[in-house]
Amino acid sequence: MNVTVLPHRSGSEIYELNEEQLLFAFNESNSDTDDQGMIPFDRVSYSVYNIKKRTMESILPDLSKFKAADIEYAGYGSHFYFFHLEYPSFPLATFILFEYDTKTSVCREVYRFDDNIKLYENEKDIKIFVLNDQYITIQIRQEKSKSRFGRFAAFLYDTKNKILYDIVDERFQNQGISQFIRIANNVCAIRFGHNQLLADKLVPMKESECVNESICLVSISQLIADILLRISIVSSELIDEVFISQTFSDIAKMGKYITYSRINRVDGHQEIYFYQYVKKQMSMVINNNVYSPKNIFPCVISGEPLLVRRYDRSYEFYRIENENVVCRIPANERIVFLGGDHMVINKKKKRLFSEGKEYSFEILQFPEMKRVYHEISRAVKVIPSGKEELLIFVDEKRLKDNG
Repeated sequence: MNVTVLPHRSGSEIYELNEEQLLFAFNESNSDTDDQGMIPFDRVSYSVYNIKKRTMESILPDLSKFKAADIEYAGYGSHFYFFHLEYPSFPLATFILFEYDTKTSVCREVYRFDDNIKLYENEKDIKIFVLNDQYITIQIRQEKSKSRFGRFAAFLYDTKNKILYDIVDERFQNQGISQFIRIANNVCAIRFGHNQLLADKLVPMKESECVNESICLVSISQLIADILLRISIVSSELIDEVFISQTFSDIAKMGKYITYSRINRVDGHQEIYFYQYVKKQMSMVINNNVYSPKNIFPCVISGEPLLVRRYDRSYEFYRIENENVVCRIPANERIVFLGGDHMVINKKKKRLFSEGKEYSFEILQFPEMKRVYHEISRAVKVIPSGKEELLIFVDEKRLKDNG
């Protein structure tokens, strides 16, 4: 296995654009002001990292960019999006959405609108889901102060022809979308409805405030076609749905599984699900204790679904069909990554001849738990690159402290 270690700057986010490129988003400030008042968005800068060439390119550093929307990528491509703001008459702002092609280095304006920027302090927000190199969905949530989840409006936008299409499927308007999760080429999972947890705790809500939630598999090309044809319910495969008494949490793709939890709103009990989306098989584990994602969580390693429980002295990995313990690691070690047949863990210990602690990470091969790599630094994020390489991003500050 090849290991590439890269520095991770605090406050940065990393997205996989495609097999060759990573997008870095760096939050620059949360206190930008105009002459007339506070701007409720962080300023952000972008860089693209080429995995094969090991090069980092800063993208249009002279053009100001703001995190005016949460932007997620449902598929892989060479384009990414960002907002630039102009102020014809504060608090009126012009929101300009740009598309940047990382292969051709061409940047172009694709969409703009005017709005009162102060509404985005607590009344409105925007989510953009990039479906492919031509289509995006724009979700606007408003009236957030009037109800727990607000009111939604959703559109499909053709970025090449600059045409906006209404989405008539009521799930987009009533429940809203909280997640698009990449599954495979042209396939993604959609979560309709929003998390009813805050800091892993259930939020007290009136029954009238609760919304139904569902998890569906969709073909991206079919989704676009159905919206363009104004189909009232777009084609999808329903994986699961919950109603007033439950909410979803921790939805993720792991190997060939979609994993998630159902949390009971009454007693906080948890059901953990593993959905094998190729064979369309579902497995479920009941956790009769109150939901605690740090102490019990799913993983898929070497293609096998496992449940991880944290005890006072160790993490224990169980097979879900018989609860046999496959392996253990000490509880004072922090799991950073589980995937393929490897896991990455962080360790810390007191220094022998100076004050402070020394941070290190290890790569362990599963299930033998054989150490195959060790380095003095703290791992923050791990991204597999192909089948034979791990990109490991380490804390810049800890790297300097250890040095």
